[in-house]
Amino acid sequence: MKKKILCLLMVLSTMASLCAACNREKTSENTSSDPSINLPVFEQPAPPKIVLSDDEPEPTRRKDALKDLAPQVDENGMTISQWPSITLSGDPDEIIEIQEDCFYEGERFFIFFQNGVKIRGDVAEHLDRIMYGLEDLLQLSYERDPVNSDINWRYLYFDNAFTDVNRDLAKVNILIIKNPGDGAIEWAGENVAVLFEEDVFDPEHDLETAYHELAHVLQLRQASPFGRVLAEGIAAYAEYQMCIRENRPAWDTAGYLTDRRNPSIYDESLIYTDPVGTFMHDTEIDGGHNDWEYQYGIRFVTFLVETYGVEVFDKMCRISLEFTYEEARTDMIIRVIKEATSDDVFEQFAAWLPEGWERFGEEYEEYMKQFDPMLQMRDSTQVPA
Repeated sequence: MKKKILCLLMVLSTMASLCAACNREKTSENTSSDPSINLPVFEQPAPPKIVLSDDEPEPTRRKDALKDLAPQVDENGMTISQWPSITLSGDPDEIIEIQEDCFYEGERFFIFFQNGVKIRGDVAEHLDRIMYGLEDLLQLSYERDPVNSDINWRYLYFDNAFTDVNRDLAKVNILIIKNPGDGAIEWAGENVAVLFEEDVFDPEHDLETAYHELAHVLQLRQASPFGRVLAEGIAAYAEYQMCIRENRPAWDTAGYLTDRRNPSIYDESLIYTDPVGTFMHDTEIDGGHNDWEYQYGIRFVTFLVETYGVEVFDKMCRISLEFTYEEARTDMIIRVIKEATSDDVFEQFAAWLPEGWERFGEEYEEYMKQFDPMLQMRDSTQVPA
């Protein structure tokens, strides 16, 4: 979701033998290649259809019906599946080259690896830490019964494999795939985050996208869709704050700042004159290279947290579930925001923006000096600003 998805990936080629496990290549010192993991083969019946009785309320009917689609589990609660799985060592020095599509089951997520990706042995630990960190940051939880249907990512990326894995949607699906290099980008939904291998391969530098997409998943598992401005604003805000928490460079955030030498990056004067109208426009635009929804979004969400506290996220999520899809989506989003804050919240935002966002930019630049030598040099009298 970081930008408009330009195209979908082509359907992958037919999977190799279903019973073989993922082969791993270790490149760390004093280690050798692990043998293939032998998995039992199960007769896998077709998943039952969801049959809803008419004498129960919709949430109860859906929850009970989804239980029928849950996969088998062993005595430790781990999924028993006909598809190849992998065991991760937790060793950051172990480089694993995935030899066929396979999956890993964690406590709160499944990771699905596309054939050919390279990962490290501690990738699950990083993703688990990110999920807990985002929950603490946004004061939301991944633990809930999803309210929307699952996106057919199995068809898009894995030739309809893993049909029996996480069918009850109790855990988050995290996909790690090859970057197709055709303009397609990472994205997320209520139950799935799609990441490229480079987004998690070097955790010392490249976790910004994982922060962003998993923040989308967290918000969507708690609320009705928020629209482009609010959704991207929450994800961009969470991405930057997670970088600070983990003391990592926040390079992407620079794109949201209005550079004094290039003020055309985003015209903030539109917000001053018509904050609600600009919010509606930036929410309803069909993407585009300007990324206006990100620009308005991170400014607005930063203001919300500074003014109303982090609990504003939970309030907006809960209120959004009270609205139906019969109402115009943008009108509904505005009403949700106002009910969680105040009737004049957009006017407050317009008044806060000139000094508030200037202050944000100064704080960002100060934080990034530890990662960017050019910013450090600006303090020298020998180098002009």
